[in-house]
Amino acid sequence: SSGINAEYGVTGQADSLEETLKKVLDSRSEDIQQCLKDRFLCEHEKLLNFDWKANLVLESNLISNLNEPSVTLSFDVKHHDTVTVECNEEELYYLIQELEKAKLEAQSMLT
Repeated sequence: SSGINAEYGVTGQADSLEETLKKVLDSRSEDIQQCLKDRFLCEHEKLLNFDWKANLVLESNLISNLNEPSVTLSFDVKHHDTVTVECNEEELYYLIQELEKAKLEAQSMLT
């Protein structure tokens, strides 16, 4: 407030304005936070649907006995084409862990 006072040469009005703004922001802080959360969540991509398919690769042109499981995930995302990911077991577990972290973070934003 002293910066405002010095810049505008006003003593009591700037302090009064600052106090009024603080009171308004404090009294409406929950409404402001909820509005920002709603706006943030509405403007970002949303998962509309997903599909998965389990695969077992038995062999390749280089290896005759591979037997490697994999999964193909397809995500329909708002404002984007379908995103398709193929991962092995280790990558799938990592993806699940990251999605669980994202879910917890999103839930914490809503509370």
